[in-house]
Amino acid sequence: MLDAMPIPLSWATIPSGEIVFCNRAFVRYFGYSASELSTVDNWIDSFYIYESERAVARSSWKERWLAASSGVDEIDDIELHIRCSDGKVVTALHRGIILHELGIGIAIFEDITARKIAEERARHIALEDALTGLRNRRALQAQWDTEHLVSDDAARSRAALLLLDIDGFKQINDRYGHNVGDEVLVGFADRLREGVRNDCIYRYGGDEFVIYASKLKDAEIFVSSVCERILSLMRPPIQSTSGPIDVRCTIGASVFPENATELKGLIERADEALYRRKRIRKGTWGLYGQD
Repeated sequence: MLDAMPIPLSWATIPSGEIVFCNRAFVRYFGYSASELSTVDNWIDSFYIYESERAVARSSWKERWLAASSGVDEIDDIELHIRCSDGKVVTALHRGIILHELGIGIAIFEDITARKIAEERARHIALEDALTGLRNRRALQAQWDTEHLVSDDAARSRAALLLLDIDGFKQINDRYGHNVGDEVLVGFADRLREGVRNDCIYRYGGDEFVIYASKLKDAEIFVSSVCERILSLMRPPIQSTSGPIDVRCTIGASVFPENATELKGLIERADEALYRRKRIRKGTWGLYGQD
């Protein structure tokens, strides 16, 4: 009956952990037979990719088979990354049952690789700007939340936020049309990638972009060097289907935690510095409170 089931499963003796049986679906899916796996520990150590997942799987089984001597225990769902015999890594949802009177544990695996790929694609769509390929405003908030809600170390570190606005972008759209305007935005994003790591850059909306970097030793030096580099990179015209177009930007910056301790506050301070520079002289940069 187990051999005829369409889902991968195996069973092992308890408490020795000797793998006695793998059904045809298991062999077809992973490429291993029971004779190749030997014991549960060997299976976990040899073919589970991540140490954290190995530890969870091992403890989940041992806690259950040592906890009782009768009845049936269930192993909770565990998401695992497993290396198959052909080298391919699959994502599987693992669960199981322990039949104490029979002295066996039955492990069941469900292939969720396609689902995880679909989830990752959906996440990229949600967090990526479709035009430029940069991360978007939701991704910026997610990055902030990850650093400051999960990691105390990140919350204590210094960070800098740069808000960039393309000067006269409305006039570019009005003169050349929105298709050329989009080309300028793509070209502008490419110039930013030349000056800063891609994972630091976000398209905030319209012709506004954000550069956010954390865990900085000296946030002010970071702001100064990056702003100067970006302004230098913007000097050559951006090529478009309507010919070369001169593009300049103005930059406002703020630093954490001196200027603000929340993302919203950092953006507001950078925005104030940005528009102060626009009033004084476009195509330059300024740090909040220092210009």
